[in-house]
Amino acid sequence: MVETYSLVNHTALFSSGKKYSDLKTRLLSLFPEGKNIDFLTDLVFALLQKRETVQAKIYILFSNKSLTNEIFIANKLLNFYGSRQVQITTSIEDAEIIITDTLHKLIRSDQQVVFIEETDSEQSFNFIVQSLDNYLLKKRL
Repeated sequence: MVETYSLVNHTALFSSGKKYSDLKTRLLSLFPEGKNIDFLTDLVFALLQKRETVQAKIYILFSNKSLTNEIFIANKLLNFYGSRQVQITTSIEDAEIIITDTLHKLIRSDQQVVFIEETDSEQSFNFIVQSLDNYLLKKRL
């Protein structure tokens, strides 16, 4: 299942990662007085994360809907994220995220599943985007 994060307290989310801790240690060696070190670490970390690109491999599977719905979702995702962040795969085994309307016996426990019922609703697409954003953020950290 895809976890949902609140970005209101981003320091708590960032500070749990090893990259953040390593950066803070390096910054403390440069600024031993430690004044505003949390703010500085957050700022530098956010800038570095913006530069780093992570990609999610996505498999789209709809059991009772036409092939055009899979193409529609794939095109919307590629237009929204770009090919550097989203790769649509034709192999369920290669996928990190599976967008589907049904549970499939080939889905592994290490794959994230985004379950939607309606492919053409704005609410469904927003749910997909929120799920992918959370996955990409988690993968980046």
